[in-house]
This record gives sequence, C-alpha cells and structure tokens, in this order.
Amino acid sequence: MYTYTKILSLSLALLITGWVFLAMRTYMHDTQHRHDHPWEHWHIFDDTDMPVPEFQVMSDIDTSKIDPVIHKIFLLSMDDAVVSQISEAMSAKISDLLCDYYPDICYRIHHELPVTQNQKFIHILYSIYLISQIDDHSLLDQFAGLRSSVHSIRFYDNPDEWRWKAGKHNVYINLPKIKTNKILREVMTHEIAGHMYDLWVMQDTESPPDKNFTEFGQGNFGVQDPSLEYYRISRASEQKKLSGQWSSEFTTIYSQVNAFEDIAEVINLWINHNAALKKLWELDPAIQQRVDFMQNIFGDRYVFDDIQASEELQDDLRFCDSTTTNQNIISIQNLNNLDEAYVRCRFE
Repeated sequence: MYTYTKILSLSLALLITGWVFLAMRTYMHDTQHRHDHPWEHWHIFDDTDMPVPEFQVMSDIDTSKIDPVIHKIFLLSMDDAVVSQISEAMSAKISDLLCDYYPDICYRIHHELPVTQNQKFIHILYSIYLISQIDDHSLLDQFAGLRSSVHSIRFYDNPDEWRWKAGKHNVYINLPKIKTNKILREVMTHEIAGHMYDLWVMQDTESPPDKNFTEFGQGNFGVQDPSLEYYRISRASEQKKLSGQWSSEFTTIYSQVNAFEDIAEVINLWINHNAALKKLWELDPAIQQRVDFMQNIFGDRYVFDDIQASEELQDDLRFCDSTTTNQNIISIQNLNNLDEAYVRCRFE
C-alpha cells in the first residue's frame, strides 16, 4: 500500500497545499456556594455506559515519512482565511492519504451534523496530530497512551450546551459554538490532551483508591495516580481548594472551577501558550509546581510559545480560559470569588 509512488504523490499534494498556504499567509478563594453559572458546571461526563468501539491500533504502519509533513501542514492550518482557499478536492485527497497512515484514528472521528470537506480535513488533521504528538512526546512511558484510549471524537450541534464535554474515552465538540480553527485546536487540546490524558492515560488502577479525590462520587484514583500530585498543589478534594489560595496562584479563571479543569487548562497552556505559562510562573512563584509537573510529562516539548499572549499578562491580569487567551483577559484585583469572575469574564 505504501509504495514510493504513493509517498511521492502525497508529498506533491502537500507541497502544492503548502504553496497555497505560503502565498496567502499574511501572518496576519472559592465561594462556599454553588451557583448556576454555565462555566461552573462540570464539562466532564461519565461515559462508562457508552459502547466500546471495535478498533485496532495500527501502530505497525510506518508513519516516519508522513509525520514531519503533518507537522508542517498543521502549523500552516492556523490561519482560517488560508484554509478556506484550499479546494474541497484537494482537502479530500489529503484527508484520504492521512487516513491511510492513521486509519484507526480516522475511524473514531464522527460527525453528527453536516460539515464541509474542508472542515473534515481540519478535524482529521487536528485529531491525528494531537493524539500522535502527545503519545510520541510524553515521558510517561508506563501508560498506554491516547491512541489506545480515545474511543470517539464527535462533532455535534446543541445550542443549549457548552462548547465541549469529555469523558474518559469520548469527547464531544459543539461545533457551531467554535468560531475559529485556532479555538478548535485549543478546545481539542484541553479535552483530549487535558481531560482524557488526566482521567484515563495517567491512571493508577492497582493501588487502593484515594479517599479525597473522586470521579462522579467513585474512588477511581489509585493513591499512586500521577494526577493526584497535581491536584494536591491547590486542592484538598476535587471541589475544595486548600485554604489560603488566591486567584493569582491559578493559571486561568476557569482553572479554579475544580481540580480536573485546573490540570486541563495547564496542559493546554503548556502545549499552545508555553511562554504565557512561564510568564505566569514569573508573576506568581506558586505556579512553578504546575510548570514542574508539565516538565515531568513532556520535558521541553510543546507546540507554540505564543509570545503575544505572554506579553499581555501583568501582575493583576489573568486569562479567563486558556482556549480564548487573545479575547478574554481580566483584572483579578479585588477578586474575591468565582461569582465576581463570572461577571468580569465573557464565557460562551
């Protein structure tokens, strides 16, 4: 299947796409109450009753020639205006070839609403890139990885729901609420590299369950679970902060909601806004423990620095959430609880 001719054809197709991209690129303290704020609801759901799809991880396929090309096309795909200029025929051809190398990941991508071929191309590209890169670059070799753990990535439409939700094995992306491909990439990182990696990949199933941190009321975290090291930086339990915690000690406003959103936010910042995360560490040394945890997982590997976002941060300014850093930054002066943060932030 993977002949020299096919590899040459793929390289040519991607080179042509790259020319199009390059020609057009312009470089353009916890409150004690629970309130009915949409962003305070858990966007993690219990998916244990969902059927397990039959799939086989096709790790025997040599992807060494295609992976560097996927990386380049991924970086070029950040500009929505550029992507819109790629013909549907070209995006369909490239999508098919990508799925020849990663058929098991493509099998798990589902569309529950009408989408264009170019949208499918982006969804395939992002899914393959994110899962393969996280697995390749993680230093936690004792775990199976995302490619073995993700059961489905589903794109759907529900105007009454949040932009996303995730379980241990399944993620739902509420596509009409995702305004740009950049935000889509951030959301997928938060959900797949964040929640799925946290709740399933980094999982201790051998030790007795921890008594303080539960998942939907169940003691699913073994006492040796790596995630517990992170949770305990700022939490007494999944919903209760340690006493004396301030907003400046969290990386985003949204990360204060619970322990699971905290770690998912930091993973997205590490991967997509690395310089901004390290700037937060400079602004508040309490964040160093979070940076150290990410370093232990990924070493020095990340995708984007995002110098622009780092330059926007000051002592009294924080991002509302990591997926919209360039749109939603607020002052944390005199910020006493999440009620006030909800008023200042513009969550959708």
